[in-house]
Amino acid sequence: MTMKLSESVFEAAVLSWFDELGYVVRNGLELSPDHIDPERTSYSQVILAERLKQQLICINSQVPILAIEDALRQIQNPNLPSLIQSNRQFHRWLRDGIPVQFQRDNETVGDFVHLVDFEDIENNDWLVVDQFTIHGPHHNNGRIL
Repeated sequence: MTMKLSESVFEAAVLSWFDELGYVVRNGLELSPDHIDPERTSYSQVILAERLKQQLICINSQVPILAIEDALRQIQNPNLPSLIQSNRQFHRWLRDGIPVQFQRDNETVGDFVHLVDFEDIENNDWLVVDQFTIHGPHHNNGRIL
């Protein structure tokens, strides 16, 4: 006898696993531009920019805000010709941080803006969102987990 697993049952199980791991679980409607307290300005916005910026500030306290904003711009606009190259670049950024330069005591210094605090994982903002609707140039995808 074969048991059929529905998408909603599978989705609920996955979300409960993330919840058990300590992630904050949110519904995409709560983040949408139509909500009372949105985290997105449009349905084409995939990155929760203000949430990410605040997290980057939190885990990169040694880096000035202008350098963090530069790193955020790099994330939002990777400026690479292919999706494969963009994915490889983002993997390097996740692993090593984003290289930035800034002025300190009249000297240009380099540092890294880290996307994940691997030393103290409690410093990270672990968020999983279901039903995250994305409007793209050719079609909409309303069922992102």
